[in-house]
Amino acid sequence: MMKDLQDPQFGRELTTQELKLRLNTIHSAVYRCRDITQKLSSFVRQSEVKILPHSINEIVDEAADGLLGRKLPLAHIDVVKRYGADLPRVETDRAQIVQVLVNLIRNAVDAMERGGTLTLETHLRDGRVSVSVRDTGCGMTPDQLERLFTPFFTTKPSSKGTGRGLSVSLGIIKNLGGEFFVGSEPGRGSRFRSDLPTEEFSGEESRAEWAQVK
Repeated sequence: MMKDLQDPQFGRELTTQELKLRLNTIHSAVYRCRDITQKLSSFVRQSEVKILPHSINEIVDEAADGLLGRKLPLAHIDVVKRYGADLPRVETDRAQIVQVLVNLIRNAVDAMERGGTLTLETHLRDGRVSVSVRDTGCGMTPDQLERLFTPFFTTKPSSKGTGRGLSVSLGIIKNLGGEFFVGSEPGRGSRFRSDLPTEEFSGEESRAEWAQVK
């Protein structure tokens, strides 16, 4: 469009202000596309996955501490950590689980624009280690829940989200042998839970109150 507007047949040239505005839009869009591409590329590079035993509590702290220390004091958000004791080590890729948790924590913070409580929990559930991120934010409607993991669907303004974070997070958890669950109600907040494999896994649980993402 900029090239066309510079064509003499249009009888005009872009002003400096118009030029800056269009270049800023292009710059923003290019870096937005770069971010999406890098995230998707990192997800599909299976050769880089390193499955090792890790402490889930240490992983949650790694994902949360740096991010929360900067944002929460000004956002009027309280943090509650409820970590299970003597949990078995999870067999997983540490970097990818950190990526998932950072995304979930950011989403939770964004959902609590007027402040609230962020709860991070870990515990043993039927032979697997569960880690959940709960917020007291705006929550989601049933229609939003149905579309939540569709790539590029987002409940945030376009300036805040690309709509690919949860779809990539789901793919990571499933690829690492885990299961992903979400529960939410409008005005009552949301809770995301991942059940991750340990050295052994057996048993089933009733999940009637959860929407398991296939």
